[in-house]
Amino acid sequence: MTDRARITVGRTMAGVGMGSALVGWIWVLALHGPGVFWDEWLLHNGAAAIGFGLIAWLVLPHQPRNGAIWTSAVVALTTGLFCLSLAASFQMAGNYGFTLETLLQAAPADFPPLPALVPMMVSWLYIPLLLAFTVGLLLFPDGRPPSPRWRWAIWASIGAVILSSLGFMWLFRPSGMVPYSGAFSTLADNYRHGRLIAIGETVNPLVVPVSVAAMIVRFRKSSGVERQQFRLVVWGAAVAGGLFLLTLGADAIGVADPRWPLLVALVILISSYGVAIGKYRLYDVDVVISRTFVYASLAVFITAVYVGIVVGVGLLFGTEDEPNVWLGIAATVVIAIAFQPLRRRLQKVANRLVYGRRATPYEVLSSFSQGMAAVDPDVLEQVAESLTEGTTATGAVIWVQREQMLHRIASWPQEAEMPFEVPVGSAIPGADRMAEITHDGERLGMISLTLPAGQPFPPTDEQLLEQVI
Repeated sequence: MTDRARITVGRTMAGVGMGSALVGWIWVLALHGPGVFWDEWLLHNGAAAIGFGLIAWLVLPHQPRNGAIWTSAVVALTTGLFCLSLAASFQMAGNYGFTLETLLQAAPADFPPLPALVPMMVSWLYIPLLLAFTVGLLLFPDGRPPSPRWRWAIWASIGAVILSSLGFMWLFRPSGMVPYSGAFSTLADNYRHGRLIAIGETVNPLVVPVSVAAMIVRFRKSSGVERQQFRLVVWGAAVAGGLFLLTLGADAIGVADPRWPLLVALVILISSYGVAIGKYRLYDVDVVISRTFVYASLAVFITAVYVGIVVGVGLLFGTEDEPNVWLGIAATVVIAIAFQPLRRRLQKVANRLVYGRRATPYEVLSSFSQGMAAVDPDVLEQVAESLTEGTTATGAVIWVQREQMLHRIASWPQEAEMPFEVPVGSAIPGADRMAEITHDGERLGMISLTLPAGQPFPPTDEQLLEQVI
């Protein structure tokens, strides 16, 4: 699978997870009100779907092969589908005359076989959330364990989640007789109901402290910027891991409500990732964050202008019941006039939020081309396109150097198959001509060009490249 396909699949998983969580929340809210959010773990799973889904959505374009980010995508998908299937099971129960209380005492065999598959999904879709506290920590941040000796913990956790999921799917199959409330039964009950579930619920609590220990080992070997990025996440993982174990223990022996420690653990873990990504530029998602802010703000502006003119003016003059074409045209004209200036202003605000008062990488790199000093994330892509069209090259890639890695920041054509990062000094696949981008004697990045097979780089193209950099 190509990197582009990985990004598409991973973002689809994250998007489906986040969308399913939101739809499930709205659906349950309409059916039973907000009280169910807490009692049936809807708040926890929905928060996990949205939090880990945002992480996967932002980072995957820059880390399409990172196992830690794929773990976030899997967690987002399953927890989001849990919220949706829970809402659907509530709706189905109402259609068959069950109340919320009687549904939890019903068995799958009380429903027709096909509809019974819906609540069966609720019994196991929350289980992969465990991976966020095991595999996600073991693979953080580069998608690989600290060393091969930690791989056993990864496979143990994945195997335990699979066994638990299969056990619950079997218990709550359409012909099963176990009440749905049994999905949240104690560990002793699980031993009676199924050995697969018991194995899963025994192994994962043992892997959680191992996963935290792996992060601490990796943190102690880190230095510089990487150590800053690690510090908060290691602290968050340690606290979240402890609270998660407290959740499992409280649920197993039934001495306290396990919902509070799990919710706090999720908030701490997701927040630590968010601060590392946003403040300490973990995974270099500056462009994605910047664009997300700009386009979300533009969407809010367009909606507000249209509603304000079409609805507000209609209410003012008492014409809200009659569609007014002229008000729609007026709203469109205002949006068209204000769109580009507002976009530029929002881009500056986004750059200030992401980079503070420092120049963005795009401001620094854009200084190598006269007339290209605009602070716009798309400018480097335009430079790559201009280089491709103005020379005999068939493709151009612009790389930014950070530490000892070159990160691909823009390319033309966009569908070109190129790695997302390469070590400094190593050969770049497909690059026939390389040129350094420097500023005050410091190398900021590289430009790589791909040439037609067997064709040299003409002197005129060489001169153009030198003028550009």
